[in-house]
Amino acid sequence: MKNKKIVSGLVFLSLVYVVLIVYGLRMVYSKPVVEAEAIVKEKPENLILIKKTQLFGKIERPGVVFDHEKHVLAVQKQGKKCDVCHSFNIYGESDFSYPKNIKSKDRKTLMNGFHDSCIGCHKENIKADRKSGPITCAECHKTENEKLVLKYPVVEFDFYLHDKHNKKLKNDCSLCHHSYDLEEKDESLRLVYEKGKEESCYYCHDFKNKELTDIQKVSFKKGLDIKTASHRQCINCHLLEKEKGNEAGPLKCVECHTGKYKTIADLKDIPRPNRDQPQKTFISIENATMKEVFFDHTYHEKNHKSCRECHHYALRSCSDCHTIEGTKEGKFINLSQAMHSAFSKESCVGCHSSIANKNKDCAGCHFLIKPVNIETMSPKSNSCSKCHTGKTEPQIREISKPSKVKDKIKIDIVAKEFEPADLPHLKIINKLIDVSNNSKLATYFHRDMNTICVGCHHNTQKTEITENKVPLCRSCHYKESRSLNKTGLVSAYHRGCLGCHEVMKLEKGRKCSECHKESAKRPKEIITEKNVNVVRQNKEKILNVWHP
Repeated sequence: MKNKKIVSGLVFLSLVYVVLIVYGLRMVYSKPVVEAEAIVKEKPENLILIKKTQLFGKIERPGVVFDHEKHVLAVQKQGKKCDVCHSFNIYGESDFSYPKNIKSKDRKTLMNGFHDSCIGCHKENIKADRKSGPITCAECHKTENEKLVLKYPVVEFDFYLHDKHNKKLKNDCSLCHHSYDLEEKDESLRLVYEKGKEESCYYCHDFKNKELTDIQKVSFKKGLDIKTASHRQCINCHLLEKEKGNEAGPLKCVECHTGKYKTIADLKDIPRPNRDQPQKTFISIENATMKEVFFDHTYHEKNHKSCRECHHYALRSCSDCHTIEGTKEGKFINLSQAMHSAFSKESCVGCHSSIANKNKDCAGCHFLIKPVNIETMSPKSNSCSKCHTGKTEPQIREISKPSKVKDKIKIDIVAKEFEPADLPHLKIINKLIDVSNNSKLATYFHRDMNTICVGCHHNTQKTEITENKVPLCRSCHYKESRSLNKTGLVSAYHRGCLGCHEVMKLEKGRKCSECHKESAKRPKEIITEKNVNVVRQNKEKILNVWHP
């Protein structure tokens, strides 16, 4: 009896092993299932994809593509309004949720709500002998929509649109701007308008990549993200204006989500929002050891498309959150870090570095110049005094073109396969001076010829430039590199010249023959031989012929 149990157990284990082996072989040798790529539609044209995975979880059928404009026209033809699908309050405002009057957000209730509202309406139209929509599952949940993604372009409510609304409303900001009083006990009275404290909708309704503030937590709980809040605020206003017979804003998706954006140049003459901000000011903080920093607020407004590019949490002074020691509200980022971080697009140093690297005219020099001291990861000490001037507005002057520099320089020390290169030295200097003088940002920091020369001669001292005794490249870069940590002379030349031409997107000066002529000493085999195998066979012969 005991032996039978042992045999049965062994047979069972053997079967398990066989199943596992077969399954393993199948997994190894069977063709993997390739996940189909998403089909992104960039211009949905008033279409809405009903595929609420955040509510329904994993859905059993493909999402439904809903033609909103088609339904609006059909409803209007029947003499009906938006309240057929959406509920409105006593003030004539809607939250545009669908299905309407559904309080529970559980999967089954929502699914039944969608089906009852849509199919119920379609059946009513069929009974009334009107053109109607589908009433079966597959007619709405189409297989071709399984991987479909509708992607509307982001709407930029820029200074032009703000000014247009401001004029229309005769400077009455209360219709759009409100704040939330957390201390008010009556929840219905918490939404208030505070004159002089108007801020962007994003400060309360944007939840992306942030540790939520107390007000953002309230917005999050109410489901008022930036998309929902914006649609409620804008569309309700436009609908009410249309009801009154007034000129109203757009109601169709594609009329706002155009994908067309104004540039900073387009917005140059558009007035900026007035919050009694100073035109020019000195940035200072109590107990600071450094001098004050002059700040031209008006100039910065004119060169940005949104106040949020600097004021990323609220339209307040930087030092309100970023103190000398740092605060919880400012995520313990102190004022020095907030202003000087080279890796933050919101800091002064980070923003300036980003502009210098993105602008092709500036990038020619700045792609080699690090914005910070690599050892300390803080701004270079010689740049501090350019901003920390004390309570004195800096006097900015253009750089004059030099008179005592060589017109051309012959680079011949590393010439082997090619003839020496003629560098148009003066032409390059004059070009860089023109680029610098045409930029207010560059002119502010490029106070003299020293800043022009260090673009190439990056370890040069000011006195060496003044005395016209600039060190040569080979002073630091050896012809034959003696260290893995030191760039060789050939690499230094090509990285400096070709790297500059590349980032400045110059058409010339990017091919060998454009700077060098082929050397007559160069062996014929190197110039003409195309067959790799023959070149490999002739390796010894080539080395014997050519002695550079």
